[in-house]
Amino acid sequence: MSFHIDFYPTKEEVFQKSDEECLEIVKELRATEDTYLDPDFPPTSKSQGNFKDNNDKVVKHPRFCWLPPHLLKEVQYRSFGCFLDEWRLWEDPWPHHVCQGVAGDCWLLASLMTICKRRELMEQIVPRNEYSMEQGLVQVRLLIDGQWQVFRLDYYIPNFNGVEQCVIMPRKQTWAAFIEKAFAKNRGSYGGLHGGLSSQALHILTGAITKMVWIHGKTDEDQLWEDMIKYYSAGFLMTAATPELKEGTEEWEFFEKHSIERCHEYSILDFKEHQDHRLIQIGNPNIRPWKGNFASMKSYEFDEDDLENLAFVDFYLSDMKIFWMELKDFHRFFSYFSVCHYREGWHEKRLRQRVNRMKGQDFQIIRIDVKEKCEMAIEVFAKRCTWRYENIFLNLHRCCPNSQEPGELLYTAHDFHEQITFDESLELQPGSYFVIVVFVEGMKKLDLDWVFRSSKSLESFSLSFHICPFSTVLKSAQSIFLIYGKVDHRVEDQVIVYTWHGEKGNFVMVDNLRAEDYCRFSGSIDRDYTKKVRKFMFYNYSQVVPPRSRMIVGYISYRQDEGYWKGVIAIKYSIGNRYLQWLDRLDYWTCLSEIEYCTKL
Repeated sequence: MSFHIDFYPTKEEVFQKSDEECLEIVKELRATEDTYLDPDFPPTSKSQGNFKDNNDKVVKHPRFCWLPPHLLKEVQYRSFGCFLDEWRLWEDPWPHHVCQGVAGDCWLLASLMTICKRRELMEQIVPRNEYSMEQGLVQVRLLIDGQWQVFRLDYYIPNFNGVEQCVIMPRKQTWAAFIEKAFAKNRGSYGGLHGGLSSQALHILTGAITKMVWIHGKTDEDQLWEDMIKYYSAGFLMTAATPELKEGTEEWEFFEKHSIERCHEYSILDFKEHQDHRLIQIGNPNIRPWKGNFASMKSYEFDEDDLENLAFVDFYLSDMKIFWMELKDFHRFFSYFSVCHYREGWHEKRLRQRVNRMKGQDFQIIRIDVKEKCEMAIEVFAKRCTWRYENIFLNLHRCCPNSQEPGELLYTAHDFHEQITFDESLELQPGSYFVIVVFVEGMKKLDLDWVFRSSKSLESFSLSFHICPFSTVLKSAQSIFLIYGKVDHRVEDQVIVYTWHGEKGNFVMVDNLRAEDYCRFSGSIDRDYTKKVRKFMFYNYSQVVPPRSRMIVGYISYRQDEGYWKGVIAIKYSIGNRYLQWLDRLDYWTCLSEIEYCTKL
């Protein structure tokens, strides 16, 4: 059994160190009247890579040459309708300035469309300075493998006949092209950008957890609207994706008719209600306007200050790339949307917790000591876990002042993936708290990246680490079903069955209050639902609950594309024969996972 904690440098420390190193490089470049050339991502065919089409087939492109922005051809979209002499990193960027080229990276560009009006975030990712356009040294700051890294790039852009081939750069703004280049460097080439998820891109850009919310035929549109407005009001960033369709099918033709691209990511930019219609503002990384209801509605109502800085190319691109779509159409065309829990201006601590233990051994939990009232967000990412998709619970308990153990359960969250956070920020008063994460499928070997964000300074809270019996973790999980579950069955106050239904699964827990008798439980669901869920424990084999014990006996995970499951659980139980208790004991001790352990009542 071993536990290890690695505290990562803060992003401010990483950024400051890189700034200082870049100034030294620039000093040398100015002395030699030279420009920067990235030795790790040089302007070669290897960095260009192989581009693919929507069917993953390699598309032949001529070998690109690489030029600095000021040597590219002066095409119309650079400055049509305005007078721009200088290239710049960014200045007054708009979502319509993000235009996709030959790389299959709509997943990245949809994310860039959502961030460009967040000035603090833009300055964090692509800091403006006087040397980037002069000495050709550009910094792009990204979160890679749980740590902030600064990508140092040269300003050479792949082009053909003087026209850039990847991200297009209207209004002589280079920020999107350089972020794309940093992602290409991280993946090995521009061709390596083909295929991805905007949830990954948003996480890398912001460092914040990004969750995918699936949309299906049974999705309640009122609830969908309410949730999306809640996320938007919180300042979170959102994108949406369309499904992959077979060419020539009726569904494919329907998408084609309305000019909606298949297997494509879009940005979600705004919301409004118009004459009893609920509208969502959508941004397309490509130049392909929507051909449905409200397609003629102006993408923006520009104010006077905007009009002074905009040109004809802005109006053209905004009309071609930004559109309003009614909620019912959004429900019809999109298969999921991603929500990035970005909180502007908050401070963060990052650490990696490494866990190596055997089943039933002690576990390490984290204590938070809050010094002043603050809002806090807690995120956990499983970099190594037993299963690819885990049922995860994240609990926050008040610390018992006398025993220094977890007490009252204050907040809980459940997810079915490799990451979890509380949906809303936590309002914490000064005091001590324990945060406990529970991986239902297994907790023997874990590498967990933790992020603690606070609306106040990092000095407003501190962290410490405590070893506790695994029963403490198990009781934390059981307390969820005890508090928020429903009592579905009670037998003479000697057997109590709790069921808990969440958005991604349900759990069944039993209290056996009998003094001496073992109880055996099994569960079943309607056969029509078996393909829509994944069943565990007493749905597959009967579970034995010892006397005076509390035990989780079964759970179901919903498939992502099915959404909330409303089937009926049939539960059967029997009281064990006292003369055959040795068989019940044997069955109990052959349980397969730690979540099947019991706690004494």
